[in-house]
Amino acid sequence: MPRKAGPAGNVVLIGFMGSGKTEVGRRLAARLGREFIDTDVLIEQEGLTIADIFAAEGEAGFRRRERRAVDRAARTKGAVIATGGGAVLDGENVKALKRSGVLVYLQVEPDELIRRLSDSGGRPLLDPPERAAASDPDEKRSEQARKKKRIKQLLSDRLPTYESLADVIVECEALDVEAVTREVMRRLDAGRRATKVASVEVQVEPSYRVHVGRDLLRRASATLSLRASAEKAFVVSHPRVNRLWGDALAEGLSGSKLKLARFTFPEGEDRKTLETAARLYRRMAAAQLHRGDLLIALGGGVVGDMTGFVASTYARGIPFVQVPTTLLAMVDAAIGGKTGCNLPEGKNLIGTFHQPLAVLCDLDVLRTLPERELRGGLAEVIKYALISDPTLGELVLGDLKAVFARDDVLEPIVLRSAEIKARIVSSDERERGQRAVLNYGHTLGHALEALSLSGRLTGPRGTLHHGEAISIGMVFASWLSVVLGLASKELVEEHVRMLSAVGLPTSVPPVSWDDVRRYIELDKKYEKGLRMVLLEAPGRPVLLGDIPRTALIEALARTAA
Repeated sequence: MPRKAGPAGNVVLIGFMGSGKTEVGRRLAARLGREFIDTDVLIEQEGLTIADIFAAEGEAGFRRRERRAVDRAARTKGAVIATGGGAVLDGENVKALKRSGVLVYLQVEPDELIRRLSDSGGRPLLDPPERAAASDPDEKRSEQARKKKRIKQLLSDRLPTYESLADVIVECEALDVEAVTREVMRRLDAGRRATKVASVEVQVEPSYRVHVGRDLLRRASATLSLRASAEKAFVVSHPRVNRLWGDALAEGLSGSKLKLARFTFPEGEDRKTLETAARLYRRMAAAQLHRGDLLIALGGGVVGDMTGFVASTYARGIPFVQVPTTLLAMVDAAIGGKTGCNLPEGKNLIGTFHQPLAVLCDLDVLRTLPERELRGGLAEVIKYALISDPTLGELVLGDLKAVFARDDVLEPIVLRSAEIKARIVSSDERERGQRAVLNYGHTLGHALEALSLSGRLTGPRGTLHHGEAISIGMVFASWLSVVLGLASKELVEEHVRMLSAVGLPTSVPPVSWDDVRRYIELDKKYEKGLRMVLLEAPGRPVLLGDIPRTALIEALARTAA
């Protein structure tokens, strides 16, 4: 059974000590396929137990450490976070947690909390370090009475805060972790359906959001925050995509008062050229588009790259919006601001970084996406599973029938992929470091794609599509990791298992090292020698330079086997 993604941001569990935040959080994270973070564990990772911190530094010292832990947890994307009972009493903590996601209050009746906590130990606010454990029966009764009084006092202080801050309140009558987890998931899912649009923030300057949902084209004006200065907009697309979805987008923008025009160019990676860009420049100039006007990319990666490139260079830069119509573009090409044109010598050798105003992913458009294109998009999803989050791969493979039926399972797949891409792009917008990991499989993949476009290489289905080339490129990279001693052969087997399951190729067609070498040497990561993204294990990418030519040739031979 596939896991549900829940909200786009973090799920933050708040509530009094003893309410079950840790137990529910672990189970919820497993069900949602997310990372689980306990802020108390983060605090203790600094070297002292919480009891030791209270003994040495008092509550003030603990709260300082807790603030650091909350800030660290809140910066994570798409996690389930269990907070300490008093964390939300700090204003800075509240701001950080509210920005990061949805706050879920696990509400337990005071009498039940007193029952759970009266006999528990190891809680410094209830059991001060200097107080010795009682042994005499009368002393024990007195100690329990004191503890009950302390619990009631803390509850009285904190309950109004929990209730006022919570986005979702889940009543927990008894300590049934599974029942509480199911109820939290139900409430989160109900909230997600009510809003119908989930979004992921890309934290660059200025930031923008990736919106994911259904029927978004017809609600484009309500979803997008368009600039008041925009009077005209050019929708750039392919003829077929324009016929299928152009009118729906025009309907969705009818409330914006934009004067719309449409520009289409034929499909194919070989049309992503400066000649196509020049045609669009001239059409825009003839329509007197100004710097405050807008371009809208309605299509896949070719349309998005071309539209972004023209937007970044016309009038020294105008705004544009990405409306991807392929799975590959939704999870990868439309996010991150890379634009480009091809040359005969290689892909995207001319390009810029130009972030969109927004990305609008309407899952309904995937109904008309050919199955081969859907498989190609899954190559990029599996790439994210391999470089960042292995649970994403199992989400895909858990119900392939629903994936290929374009069912609701696509929403968590697209959202999680977008979260991973957004997190990496936000930390390295210009690809000076970490962002390079997004090119996993692309070094050989782009070479194979270029050879295929030139007619010098064919796959089992003729010309290799982008996702098919990247699939082979990832298997090659996994073999190279093995040849260089970074990983075991199980890494290759995991690649082949996932990629084969979705119908993607995993072995390279007949090709020599000399065929691919000149394309690889034009790779964007080339820096005084070839650098490649490799894996030590799923979720552990490394960027390696000075790779021996003999290792590359051996890995290529093994990929062809």
